[in-house]
Amino acid sequence: MSAEALNDLDNVILWIDTNTSNLEIPSDAKVDLALACFDIALEHQAAVSILYKNGLYGSMLSLLRVLTESVVRGMRILHCASEREIRNFLKNRDQKTFKEMIGDIESFLKPDIPTLSNLHKNLWKDLNGFTHTGFNHLSNRFDDNNIKANYNPQDLTNSLALSITLGLIAASEFIVLSEKEFLLPDLRALIASYGEKKYP
Repeated sequence: MSAEALNDLDNVILWIDTNTSNLEIPSDAKVDLALACFDIALEHQAAVSILYKNGLYGSMLSLLRVLTESVVRGMRILHCASEREIRNFLKNRDQKTFKEMIGDIESFLKPDIPTLSNLHKNLWKDLNGFTHTGFNHLSNRFDDNNIKANYNPQDLTNSLALSITLGLIAASEFIVLSEKEFLLPDLRALIASYGEKKYP
């Protein structure tokens, strides 16, 4: 149910805020750009919770694509971007598509489970629709011939769960860069716990 997912999201937001505030991280152009992406992602994650609590479900769902993009772009910059690409990015000339960024990340990290590719395959079309006011957004704005939010509760729950996962990925990058290894066991436990959790 959404109440359980919302409680989990709030607990994750609190853990991230408590453990990533005021971290000391070595600075250079690549790291700074990546950290900016992750910081934006965590802001979007917090906004998802706020919007859900206020019943602003359409706005909440529209944030899911930009939350996803913030995490993926940050990972791509941090792990894969060349110096030339960083210079181009600083001149607002980033040429990579979302799918290409995912391919670069997974080629570099070689994950056991291609989580980002699966997300792109299974959710990207819907995320685009929510962000760009597509059919799946508009079709959920009617209730008994009245125009108002009428979203499937399971879709809202799934959105909260996705926000949990993406925020934890962003937080993990902060922690690794700060070399605070003592935080990693707790972080891995959170990722394992929420990554495997199924909300009814």
